Amino acid sequence: MKIKIFLASFILLLSNRSMAAAATFNYGDFDTLYIKVMSVIISILILIVVGLLYLTLVAMKKINKPESVQEEERTTVEKLFSLHSLKHEKELMLDENFDGIVELDNPTPPWFNFMFYTTIVVAIIYGLWYHAGSGKLQTAEYEDQLTEAEVAKTAYLKKVGNAIDESNVKIIADAKQLTEGKTLYTAKCAVCHREDAGGNVGPNLTDEFWLHGGQVSDIFKTIKYGVTGKGMIAWEKSLNGLQMAELTSYILTLQSTNPVAPKAPQGTKMESIAVTDSSKIANVTTDSLATASN
Repeated sequence: MKIKIFLASFILLLSNRSMAAAATFNYGDFDTLYIKVMSVIISILILIVVGLLYLTLVAMKKINKPESVQEEERTTVEKLFSLHSLKHEKELMLDENFDGIVELDNPTPPWFNFMFYTTIVVAIIYGLWYHAGSGKLQTAEYEDQLTEAEVAKTAYLKKVGNAIDESNVKIIADAKQLTEGKTLYTAKCAVCHREDAGGNVGPNLTDEFWLHGGQVSDIFKTIKYGVTGKGMIAWEKSLNGLQMAELTSYILTLQSTNPVAPKAPQGTKMESIAVTDSSKIANVTTDSLATASN
């Protein structure tokens, strides 16, 4: 009786723990349905193993009982699993005899067969779900995570990019960010300054003459606030601080590029900061943006 109470309590504890773990586990990017199904299967396996342990203990208690009592007390489960006492050992002996050594006809334990066939079922479910169904393999999950990270990065840069303004802007030398600046220039500025920055409606951006200052902060301010009455619109509502810094840095790379048929110089001649001036170059990263936003 004590054994039954102990095993019943143990089974209840294991089932509660396993179910609670399945309910509270942080599945992250794994397939939630598959994980839950596996949790249920593991819980069932635990219950079956404990049940078999209980049956084994019961069978061991019957060893010392009379044979007639053993036969009468054998349960349906014991008969189904072919559980026998040591007194029935002769009935299980095979006909082979090697120097007096005989072998018992012991079948594979039921719990082992159950677990083996369970793995086959799980493998079939896995194959149907991930290879023939809607489940995603690791490669697809990895690509989705990269896409999500890129979206999160873009949102983060948009949020903290406005921490950069004319008071702290520096030239950016990172090739990828300069490419972003070139894309912005092509989309926003080329219509007035030409693709090669030689000047059209707007002034030539490749010479040493500047109407509103040629320092990095001056160019940034002109882009941000525009020039009233000259047709230069303010981009502060369309671009964040990082984008304007990338655009400013790209414009400075156009110095002395000698475009075809450039527009005549306008404004005051002044020395611009070269992109190679390492003391004025900013290596803009998400960490530096976070620091600036604080």
